[in-house]
Amino acid sequence: MQPIHGYYLYELGAQVHPLTQFNFQATTWQAAHHPTLVAQGALGALLNNSVYQLRTSRQEGLELLNLLGNFLFNLPDFNSQGQFVPVATMWPVIDKATKFETVFKAELGVTPMFYVPPRHNVDMTGYLQQGHLSFPVDLATKVPEAILDAQQAARCIAYDLPTAAGFHLHRANESVLRRYFDRVAGPEHRPDSRNMGDYINKLSQLEKGDQRVRAALRDLKDLHRNPLMHPEEHISTTDDAISLMGGVRAAMSLMLKELPEPSPLTADGYAALLQSTGTDAHG
Repeated sequence: MQPIHGYYLYELGAQVHPLTQFNFQATTWQAAHHPTLVAQGALGALLNNSVYQLRTSRQEGLELLNLLGNFLFNLPDFNSQGQFVPVATMWPVIDKATKFETVFKAELGVTPMFYVPPRHNVDMTGYLQQGHLSFPVDLATKVPEAILDAQQAARCIAYDLPTAAGFHLHRANESVLRRYFDRVAGPEHRPDSRNMGDYINKLSQLEKGDQRVRAALRDLKDLHRNPLMHPEEHISTTDDAISLMGGVRAAMSLMLKELPEPSPLTADGYAALLQSTGTDAHG
């Protein structure tokens, strides 16, 4: 997923469109110089350094960029820039700019771009880019393997995919449960399967762990997780997914309190943590 800034496209059009407004018989070098320079920079960035992988309009763009380069290369000295640009030099720029604008507009018209509207009074940017921040703050340091599912769950909520969010929420919760089980019951007592119910039953048999944790986990399993495993069941609304996130977050908070603080990170460990959370080491 790549965020798209709508104003970039608006600004790009404003930088390239003036080329189509030149008069091929009455435009001076001086009048054309600055708009051509601006358009060259904008078009070069679009074709070579942007997220847009153009197809049908790329060739027109490259040809226009080449014409702009030649135009600026042939720019006369300052004292002569009041002269009109020769028709043979001016007309190809106008014609190619018009063709590029037409094809580029058509390509953008069929390029899949989607607006994610704000919903449920939550920060959509946060859900899309840093969804793990919607969970307990110590999740990243104590159970880093849960971070990817936490991020995906928040992203699914932003995209209004509640059933998919449910799967990721349960996966993240079970990652915390396995760490919690080892802490309160010992890894030697792990059940043979990785089934959530077996872990909960084992905790009850051994009378290990907080009763509130066992109760919260059993409710999540019986009321949410188990039904979701059946193909005919689904989470019908994003509101329900957000409610489930609240339940999962509450269970996680109780379990995370029992987990020890991690040892100070080495440089390699810190880099691995940043990678798992999708954070830039410099920002």
